[in-house]
Amino acid sequence: MNNQEPKWILKWLKKFCAEDLIEGIEGDLFELFELESTRYSVSRARRRYTWRALGFFRVAFINKRKSITHQLFTMIGNYLKISVRSALKNKTSSFVNLLGLTLGLAACGFLAQYIYQEWSYDRHFENHDRIYRLTLDMEFGDDMTKLAISPSGFGKVVTEKSGQVEGYAMLRRYSNIQFKKDNDLIKTSRIYQTEAGLQDILNYEWLSGNAQTALQRPYSIVLTKSLSEKVLSTSTNPIGQILTRDNNDQYTVTGVIADPPITSHIHPEAFISLEDPSVVNQMDAWRWVTYVKVIDQFDQVKFTRTLADISTEIFGVTGGSGRGRIFIQQEKLTDIHFITDRKFEMEANDGNRIYLQGFSILIILILSMSIINYVNLTIAQTYQRLKEVSVRRTFGAQRPQIIAQFFFESALMIGLSAIFSLVIIISSQTLFQNYAGIELSIFQIIEWKTVLLITLLLVTVLGLSSIYPALRLSGIKAFQKELKIKSNKFSSALLLFQMALSCLVLIGTTIVYQQYEFMTSQNLGFDQTQVITTKMDDNANKNYWVIHDKLMQLPEVESVSSAEHTPGEMAPINNFEYTTKDGVKKMVCPHIWVDQHYLETLQLNLVAGQNFEDYRGYNGKRIGVIINETFARESGWTPEEAIGQTLKSGTTWEDKIIGVVKDFHLVSLHHVIEPMVIRHIVGGRHLMVKTKSQHYQQLMRSIDQIWQETAGTEQAQFAFLDKQFQQQYDKDQKQAELFAGFSFLIIFISLAGLFGLTTYTVQRRLKEMSIRKIHGASASQILTLMIKEFGYLSLLAAFLAIPAAYYVFTRWLENFAYTIELQPVYLMLPALLLITLIVFTAAIRSYKVVHVNPANVLRDE
Repeated sequence: MNNQEPKWILKWLKKFCAEDLIEGIEGDLFELFELESTRYSVSRARRRYTWRALGFFRVAFINKRKSITHQLFTMIGNYLKISVRSALKNKTSSFVNLLGLTLGLAACGFLAQYIYQEWSYDRHFENHDRIYRLTLDMEFGDDMTKLAISPSGFGKVVTEKSGQVEGYAMLRRYSNIQFKKDNDLIKTSRIYQTEAGLQDILNYEWLSGNAQTALQRPYSIVLTKSLSEKVLSTSTNPIGQILTRDNNDQYTVTGVIADPPITSHIHPEAFISLEDPSVVNQMDAWRWVTYVKVIDQFDQVKFTRTLADISTEIFGVTGGSGRGRIFIQQEKLTDIHFITDRKFEMEANDGNRIYLQGFSILIILILSMSIINYVNLTIAQTYQRLKEVSVRRTFGAQRPQIIAQFFFESALMIGLSAIFSLVIIISSQTLFQNYAGIELSIFQIIEWKTVLLITLLLVTVLGLSSIYPALRLSGIKAFQKELKIKSNKFSSALLLFQMALSCLVLIGTTIVYQQYEFMTSQNLGFDQTQVITTKMDDNANKNYWVIHDKLMQLPEVESVSSAEHTPGEMAPINNFEYTTKDGVKKMVCPHIWVDQHYLETLQLNLVAGQNFEDYRGYNGKRIGVIINETFARESGWTPEEAIGQTLKSGTTWEDKIIGVVKDFHLVSLHHVIEPMVIRHIVGGRHLMVKTKSQHYQQLMRSIDQIWQETAGTEQAQFAFLDKQFQQQYDKDQKQAELFAGFSFLIIFISLAGLFGLTTYTVQRRLKEMSIRKIHGASASQILTLMIKEFGYLSLLAAFLAIPAAYYVFTRWLENFAYTIELQPVYLMLPALLLITLIVFTAAIRSYKVVHVNPANVLRDE
């Protein structure tokens, strides 16, 4: 039988009890065990030994030195208590801190969504970093015409000759294909013709069909999901169904793909196969856009040299009629969204790297303001916490412990701000998406990389916002009653930086809005008001003159016109040859097709010559062309000299100039007025009706009745020309408003920092001002002394910000074709407004000193 005490219970007890207690406990237990083992049985003594050992287990006996978890939780609990007490004691400063950080982080979250969407264009395609678009720069004298298009056989030639391309794709857009569905015509505007290798380059998400074979046969069509729901009569398997065009061509549905995301530079409704497969070998069929996918071991320098050799081989060194060299350019797929200077883009690119850079800078500024604001408000509490830290140092607190305490307070504040900002972002997600025109939500961009980036950002904010206050306050000694003046200088330097940046963004907001107002309020050279427009299908086009004459009988209608392109649309370009005293010259410029009533409907002014004759035939009779003033000027003619000159294009077309029209803006003021040729057409794709009446509902019903009686098609879809033209500025307006909104947030945070520093100044100078009051200082004198420092700082900030703003926004305005003049009022007025706000904010907080009773302040002195 075992006569020894149970060792296991003693081992268990040693794991929890402190070392200085376990020896005594073990001795007492052993003595009692020896006594009871002789008085009672050994088994009973062992049971009593175990029971007594269990009875010694107390929370107080837990080994605190070895229980790291317990120590950690105890320390965090202590830090939390101190943080909460400090926050409740300084409610105003804590609230402003929390509000500033929350709004700052929320604003950065919204801006990050916008930047991420713009940055992510075309990155959903697999191997997007290896896909390039090949474009052409065509030289004409001193001018360089940049084209997005190339010959249809271009991709095959480059693939075969370069040795660095593993595949190519070619696309051509059709903008007015209609499909029959029962008795209706389904209109489309983005049908792309391509060859079978498209999926190897631009890999769309296929919902049905074989991606490799779907576009091999002529008259095959691959629909997007949204178009398939419009044109297919049944919801059964779409593969094999037949679609009939308005010209009775029939296409076999061979696949359905998911709708492309908004972050794509093209948004096809469907792809159709090549009707003639030999087009991939032709070099005289233009209007195609070429993409290539390069190999993994891609050498860009070598590829550039190869493209130059291919260009010389295909196009020669020079061409006819004044054409010089043609340069083949390579553009990354992810850069296309930001390229806005090429002709014949399949879809308009509205990306703007300037705004993207501006919003990125705004994120940095907002975070900087929030950090500086936090530091200033923490310093503002220094005098209130001086006794607290001094007492803690007196009772033995070490500097690392105090630093840890202040870092914990900052981490708690930033953590709460991050949570509140996330709540704001999530709750306002739909509103922000609709307003900013973005499709990607915060949930779609959250991945491990994003989480890591956000974590690093918050840690950076924590470090920058905490390091100075923690080091400064932890340096307080025991029994210390005053702080050195250096703290004030540092805070003033931070405040000066805030004021200067606030002044800069306020000036910037003023200039951005003035530029936007300038662009949207300029005289366009034509009258876009009270003009209703709608698209015409083939049936309406064939009956255009019947529709025209019936509409002109309505008393509310002033004039009716048709055109292939309305203002607000990018016009196609063409090359025109003409003869001058210096010989034959050639100009590449936009040209539009209109009827003889176009000038009257838009009230365009002729400066020389005459309008088109009233010709209604469809036999292609040449009745002359009209040019604009810029064409005449760049050709070296006066408007009168241009009349009668001959223009040629291609191998067969030529016609006389019969008129010169005053320059007008066909598209937004983002683009300069270019030379333009206006050619005659009988019935274009667009119908325009100039009205006399403001009663549009009744007029539209009358037009629609005439439309259906004559054209026999579905109800017309009307739009107002001025609103349609204004849509070109929608993104500019939203970007300007976003810039303004977040800029005002920066100013708010800056003023909150001023509020905190004013609080600090009031506390620091309270005794001084009390003594001045005793010696007869008036309220105005005391108030002046209190706000004088902030007035000087604001003047210095304006002095620093105005030259910087002039430099930055002069460079920014260079990105526009037409700009405002950067007048002194745009620089001085915002600065004056900010100075007023700063002085007013400081005066409100400083007014407390005026009414303080000196006896209450100095009674303990």
